[in-house]
Amino acid sequence: MRSYNSNEPCDFCPCSKTSPDPKMIPTYFGKDATWMTLQYTPKQWRRQNPDMMELFKVFAFLSSLNLEPDEMHILYLGVYQYHCGSILWLLVYRLMPNTAAENMRALWTDILEEYQSAAPCKQFTSLVLGSFTRADRPRKDYPRLKGSASEIKWLIGPLKAVWVKYKRPGNRYDNRVLASLNSILAIQDLIDESSHDMFMDIPKVIELRQQIADFLNHLVWLANEVDRPVPNPASLFQPGDKLFTVPPKSHWMWHLGWRAMWLSPRRGACYAGEDLQRLLKGIARSCTANCPSHLIPRTMALKYRWAVHFENIRAKHSH
Repeated sequence: MRSYNSNEPCDFCPCSKTSPDPKMIPTYFGKDATWMTLQYTPKQWRRQNPDMMELFKVFAFLSSLNLEPDEMHILYLGVYQYHCGSILWLLVYRLMPNTAAENMRALWTDILEEYQSAAPCKQFTSLVLGSFTRADRPRKDYPRLKGSASEIKWLIGPLKAVWVKYKRPGNRYDNRVLASLNSILAIQDLIDESSHDMFMDIPKVIELRQQIADFLNHLVWLANEVDRPVPNPASLFQPGDKLFTVPPKSHWMWHLGWRAMWLSPRRGACYAGEDLQRLLKGIARSCTANCPSHLIPRTMALKYRWAVHFENIRAKHSH
């Protein structure tokens, strides 16, 4: 499949970073975006990819439409990591009144209070400046929140509450950030409501598409405001700020909403694989001490089979 970082990054549509038509740019999300009306059919995709992998040549019914945008990696470990990182950065470095370190401690206290009242399924055990930025050079890179997909997902609600607490009344920039968080929460609710269904109800699909479109437009608006040569003082942005990036995965986020018409997004999600990755990392660590590198995969597979075997025996006897 195409690299997300290439000039033509999408296997669903002919968007291009080098197109003379600005409405063909992958991160242009206006309702009049040209690429939105030119999504590939299976035949078109196969014609565009004569050097496709052997699997697609053997099975003629396969195409890019058999590829599902993954909710976990596109949303929580993609777009939302950067978005939440920018919001946390603004709170600590611009909106709250004290030093960054003092603000971070107060912010974490506020989040803990929200955790206590909301009782989320998963929560961060701690949040420090290093969780989303470089404390020694906070303006060097775009802030990015580090954490598991579940931790980031269940932080959105508390983060919204904290933003409401500290935002400036009537400020259109602060209200735009709040609107983006409201869209994220609506997207999460819509996907969660259909988490056990193969297909979403049509009204929910329409609402999901709208909420994703709203969020992406909020994100692009904020990114454009940050990039202004002379930022508006009401925005708190300063020249040289790196905030509210529009990452390549934002384009796939749009396709995730569009494809929900044919399959509930949770059906293609990799949440179950997140725990498996952690398990395999543990097995790999146990295999590296005295095992030649070329034998590690075989040893890992054997240990994993034994683990599943004993787990099945334990489950059988527990019943």
